[in-house]
Amino acid sequence: MNYLIFASPAQAADRSAAAWQALGAPAGATQFLWAWHVHPTDGRAALAIPATPRAVQIDIPQERYERLLGEEERAALTATRPGEGWDGDD
Repeated sequence: MNYLIFASPAQAADRSAAAWQALGAPAGATQFLWAWHVHPTDGRAALAIPATPRAVQIDIPQERYERLLGEEERAALTATRPGEGWDGDD
């Protein structure tokens, strides 16, 4: 799992929705491609981006999935959420 850090949950939600829309998905119950985790004290959000489209249960080629992120976003991916206290931390 990789993470892309945003300043707020709204920014993470918008980016996840944009990725879903980029796939040309029809409107419906699903609006977001990726889930996000919210830091309880500082307001940041970590968009959780699995490595493969299969992990998010979509049937597209790997290269198309990878193109959903721009170059700068791919460079900003991190394998861990920075700091402590994120929701879902054990």
